[in-house]
Amino acid sequence: MVQTRLCDIAYLAEKCLLEFSASGAIWADDVQWKLDLRPTKANLDATERKREQVKHRHQSGENIYDLIREMQGVPQVLKSNTLGYYAQHFLDVVAPDKVTLSTLMGYESAYNSHWLSFDNRPIEQIPITELQRHLSGREIAKKTRRHVLSVLRLIYACAVPEVFPVNPLDSWTIPKSKSDEDPEPDPYDVEERDKLLDQLKSQNLIAWRYFVHGFGSGMRTGELLGSPWKHYHTPYLEVK
Repeated sequence: MVQTRLCDIAYLAEKCLLEFSASGAIWADDVQWKLDLRPTKANLDATERKREQVKHRHQSGENIYDLIREMQGVPQVLKSNTLGYYAQHFLDVVAPDKVTLSTLMGYESAYNSHWLSFDNRPIEQIPITELQRHLSGREIAKKTRRHVLSVLRLIYACAVPEVFPVNPLDSWTIPKSKSDEDPEPDPYDVEERDKLLDQLKSQNLIAWRYFVHGFGSGMRTGELLGSPWKHYHTPYLEVK
């Protein structure tokens, strides 16, 4: 007799039917998870334990599809196909020849902050609609949203033509509106600058040094944060 169980597989983010049929097949979401076992009570219990192992490994960051392939005995998808592989290639090989160190650090920060949850997923198996829902759910400004998308688009470009004939993100845009226009800058005057620096010097020397270098050099935030220590010779920062 074929036995079935209904399980709430929360780690797949929806209710799923976990079915152990006479052919030894378990269905989870739209993936068929096959095990070469007869549907005995002992095997059903063993399958339940395996499911829990997959759940915990997935919650630890492993890709659910890779885990199911492992259970099926199918060879792992090449790591070179994952989004993380192409992100690393972009950040290590492609971008350093084209952008400054501070811009590169901004790219890496954008990826780690917003796309890292997709890192172990095969890039061709990530639905664009899933990426769109993920980004739309982030509570960030539209300007930041556009920047984060542009970084992902550059990473996807590294998979052309190896995986995609054209970049699938080229058609995904976040249009500007009048409300997105940056306000006119309102710089500190000399009195406000000195007042701020005096306050910081008595409270936080690290912040004081940061703002002294910013006021003195005119560098942007990313450029200040990306300034190498080798260019700092007490009490000056050499700007090249």
